[in-house]
Amino acid sequence: MSLFAQEDISLDEEEEINDSIPKPKHPSKKAMLYSAIVPGGGQIYNHIQLPRTSRRKWNVYWKVPLIYGAIGGSAYMLISRQREIGLLRKEYTFRVENPNLPIQEGDYQNLDNQALLQLHSNSQTQRDLFILTTVLAYAINILDASVEAHFINFNVSDDLSLHIQPTATSNFGIGLGFALRFK
Repeated sequence: MSLFAQEDISLDEEEEINDSIPKPKHPSKKAMLYSAIVPGGGQIYNHIQLPRTSRRKWNVYWKVPLIYGAIGGSAYMLISRQREIGLLRKEYTFRVENPNLPIQEGDYQNLDNQALLQLHSNSQTQRDLFILTTVLAYAINILDASVEAHFINFNVSDDLSLHIQPTATSNFGIGLGFALRFK
């Protein structure tokens, strides 16, 4: 029983294989720069550089809205928490400066001074977390553009195949042949 792992390649065939011209590298720094300037810009740049037949061509259609949703949503929450902190600070300052006046009607009329301070502290913590979330979403946008740019010239084609078939040898032996083909 014989097993053959590869076929013999003559010198002429080997020269043909190595004669291919390498594709130019896709600049990942340019994609990172575009994503740093305009969120999603690197993803669009990578989309343009992909060949039309690529399966990854659709990535830009779901990545860019996701990027804007993540950055926009966390930025919106950041701004709303900052406004709430300002209102709480203003209300607390008014109460401390005017202790003899009755509490004005508004969003915070049912809260005492201690509850206002606690709500102020909670809003500051949430604001800080939304700052972190916004920065992380922005950084992930840039990182994604860079990683995708590195994979522009990476070829994952259907021509990569493994064939297992029975093989007969010259001395009438029976074997199993493996052929791994890269095209």
